[in-house]
Amino acid sequence: MTIQKRTSKSLTHACHNHDACLELDKLLEYNDWVITTAFYSALHYVDHSLFPDQFEIKGKESRCTCFEEYISKKSKGAFVSPHALRLDLVFLKLEDIGSSYKTLFDLCKTARYKNFKMSIEDKNIALYELKNIKEFCVEVDLEPLRVAPKE
Repeated sequence: MTIQKRTSKSLTHACHNHDACLELDKLLEYNDWVITTAFYSALHYVDHSLFPDQFEIKGKESRCTCFEEYISKKSKGAFVSPHALRLDLVFLKLEDIGSSYKTLFDLCKTARYKNFKMSIEDKNIALYELKNIKEFCVEVDLEPLRVAPKE
């Protein structure tokens, strides 16, 4: 018997961004981009863990296969901040990594919009939080979904 593990577009994207993050870190001069790619890698690890799933939306259970579907159902055409909505979901459904995700979100926001001259300490915090998020999301969510018979 072969065990099939869950893979997703989000997981592939997370791994791609994570690889870019680690390559940028080797250059030792783009702490802001290490932090930014760490956050966007974490965002996709989180999406991989969150979807597909059932969510309570406006008092009813609704199945969503991806974040875009969730935000569409949740917002009903009105603007809702995708980052704020995802952050709420992380604290609701993945509370063990909520503070790690929030830390990365805040560091990325600073690096992108306030001050690109980020410290080595900030970069190291971002890499540490990314490691926590990846370990949680991959270990928790890559469990076998089904067992397929050997052909």
